[in-house]
Amino acid sequence: MPLAQKALELGKQTAFPRVNGSNMEFYSVTDLKEFAAGAFHVMEPLGGEVICGGDALVLAPGLAFDIFGNRMGYGKGYYDKYFARYPGCRKIGVCYEMQMISKVPCGLYDIPMDAVVTEQPGK
Repeated sequence: MPLAQKALELGKQTAFPRVNGSNMEFYSVTDLKEFAAGAFHVMEPLGGEVICGGDALVLAPGLAFDIFGNRMGYGKGYYDKYFARYPGCRKIGVCYEMQMISKVPCGLYDIPMDAVVTEQPGK
């Protein structure tokens, strides 16, 4: 959230995901108070306009990542389906260093990240 707050202060277009049935879309936000519990009790933006992927920078959470950019999600494939629809997105996995493992098992529809960042500087 501090990164999103900084982006808003810099006038950057900022969006958060919201689940719609079996798909996920990103909705623009102008204030970090515009959220409510949504699917799976995850905070989601209340309103805003749908922002299409294009060449957006997307920060993707996960349970585990590896150095090859492979990501283990939460099992529903929302991010993989989104990335398949918008292949031009820059995909950045975000996690704690302890979530980095030697090899994430991958399936046919799993889309790797372009990079993975942790709280550890220089990694």
